[in-house]
Amino acid sequence: MAKKLTYTFVRDHFEKEGYTLLSKEYNHSQTKLKYKCPNGHEHFIKWNDWKTGYRCPYCAGKVKPTIEFIKSELFLYK
Repeated sequence: MAKKLTYTFVRDHFEKEGYTLLSKEYNHSQTKLKYKCPNGHEHFIKWNDWKTGYRCPYCAGKVKPTIEFIKSELFLYK
């Protein structure tokens, strides 16, 4: 049987890479954890995804831009 991870263990792994774990508890590997990346983006991730290398989707350019962002970018080019 696998060893149950503690909140402190998970938090320390986030902090090693400059991330801040905003969630106050960890239950299991499928629990969505709220975090803040080093660039200030807030998002959720499961521990299983974190340990396989997934990180901030905003920094990776994998989040679709909002309509507000598109409008603000278009305004710059008028």
